[in-house]
Amino acid sequence: MKYLGVFCLFLMLYTITYSQTDSILPEKYEVVASFGSMCCGPVADTFLKTYIKQFALKNKVSVRVWQKAGCGREGEFKIVFSLVNLPGAAKKKLLKGLKKLVRDQNDKNKKLHSNSGLVSLVYDMPTGELTNCRGQLTIWK
Repeated sequence: MKYLGVFCLFLMLYTITYSQTDSILPEKYEVVASFGSMCCGPVADTFLKTYIKQFALKNKVSVRVWQKAGCGREGEFKIVFSLVNLPGAAKKKLLKGLKKLVRDQNDKNKKLHSNSGLVSLVYDMPTGELTNCRGQLTIWK
């Protein structure tokens, strides 16, 4: 009986820790990366994941990030960031790095595939403005 109680407690904690949605959402997202499409689906978000992981490790910070899918007919999606927990200097550095990264990636994609969709950044978007996307907001991994 004791082991059953410990197992149930473990299962409950595991479910809470690794659930797909985050119930504590901010009022606005400081940055939203919008992955568009021109004909053949959006580009992969691998470059952004790599950058965020490296930034977090290098600066010893945690960046809260979610993904919202179903934002168009060709698989468009948005990556939303909450930077409220970042110190001022780290936030400035991240925003500057994201701007350069997205610009460079768009240039690279245009050279490789002239019809690839663009990635754009939107700043200070209220959480309610993601209504055009059909998918659920999930933790970005």
